[in-house]
Amino acid sequence: MTGLEVIASAAVSGAVASALMCLLWNRRVKALQGELRGVNDAICQLADSQIELRRKLSNAVQEMEEKILDVAVPSRDAGRNLDRRHRVLSLARRGLSVEDIARQLRVPKGEAELILSLKKYMEKGPPQTAPAAAQT
Repeated sequence: MTGLEVIASAAVSGAVASALMCLLWNRRVKALQGELRGVNDAICQLADSQIELRRKLSNAVQEMEEKILDVAVPSRDAGRNLDRRHRVLSLARRGLSVEDIARQLRVPKGEAELILSLKKYMEKGPPQTAPAAAQT
């Protein structure tokens, strides 16, 4: 082989090697692109499931808040009743009679009596009942 043939052979070998390297890199790039698409799809599925879970949790929290508000927030009448009880007790502490309290607050006399009797009941506590063995 002459020098020129060696150089030509080396050039062809180099070109073949370069073409093989390009082919291998292209295959590797395509394989990595496929893996990347798979990872991207998995991330999208995870994001979708998190969005759905957040929606469900948000709805559950909203339902619980509504239930809590239904139980915790007194009606408009409840506020007036508490205020009425407070005013009845306040007037009784000042020494007004049940009739005067009922007249001044424009409530039935029986309601004023009930509020005052409940206050006395709460101060004393429920009546103590004797144990069953002691009653016999």
